[in-house]
Amino acid sequence: MTLSQAKQKTLSSYLADGETAITACTRGSVTYLLTDRRFFTYNEEDNGTITVTSQFLDGLGGVNIQKKEGNDLNTDSLAVGLIALFTGLVSLALQAQMPEGIAAVFIMIGAAGLISGIIALIYAFDTEEGQISVQLRTQEGEVAKSLQLHETSLEFAEAISKAASNAHTPDEEHVKKVST
Repeated sequence: MTLSQAKQKTLSSYLADGETAITACTRGSVTYLLTDRRFFTYNEEDNGTITVTSQFLDGLGGVNIQKKEGNDLNTDSLAVGLIALFTGLVSLALQAQMPEGIAAVFIMIGAAGLISGIIALIYAFDTEEGQISVQLRTQEGEVAKSLQLHETSLEFAEAISKAASNAHTPDEEHVKKVST
């Protein structure tokens, strides 16, 4: 858990006797806390309103985790942008050496190169962050809670799945002996 001491103290006040905090994750103003029994959502809004909800893990029927990879730098756009910028700058530099009629063409080519180069570079660096989607499902398969985490929070999502599994005690009716 990488929470401040104050946040840890605040969250621990919501735990029952014998309940153990496993891990926590913060995304914006929302902090998620996973214990051996429950999944907490702690939301502190700018106006000072605090909302805390918890979901008992033994009432869950499943946990779905989906990882969406982020977009990397668009190298094609980067190359096109740099070439267009270079062409635009060279055209503008050479226009002073040209006769008036041709200089106007070089100015237009230079301006178009600079504008298209800037647009291509903006597109090249406009990348999307990856994210982890977690759905806590009821025994009937309905979504009880859904959350979006940063792509670096995969271990937290996996911990939710493990804790939910550990909260269930298998009954003899559903346990099969595989080999002797």
